[in-house]
Amino acid sequence: AAPSEATEPLTERVEQALGTAFERLWRDRSVQALSLGEQAAASLGVGDARLPGNVDTYISSYFRHVAELSRESVYQGHQHAILCRMREDIVSGDSSGNIRELNERIKRVEINDRDLQAEIATRMKIVEKRPGRAGCAA
Repeated sequence: AAPSEATEPLTERVEQALGTAFERLWRDRSVQALSLGEQAAASLGVGDARLPGNVDTYISSYFRHVAELSRESVYQGHQHAILCRMREDIVSGDSSGNIRELNERIKRVEINDRDLQAEIATRMKIVEKRPGRAGCAA
């Protein structure tokens, strides 16, 4: 078999295994964190998170979404590192493959991560003090 045929299925298997591992890791952590969050809310006497329109529910879901975006960004970072290593292997002659396709995949991962980071930054932005507004007097 040609080297490209031998490395291609291996690359796909590695990517599939990595994707499965991250999915299991983050899914399990999200369920566990949600359970712990509900327990903490109950112990503190904070409102029932199951009631629709509850402020606590909104805040919880908002930051849960930020956490999901952050996990996806971490995954994109790992994808980027793997793809860069694969490109280095091709350039050094240790493996064969289509460098143009690999560069396109790296570019897509970089764009996806930039978009994720921008959305996270937007969601985490704290309302800035407007110019001309006085602070609280003590």
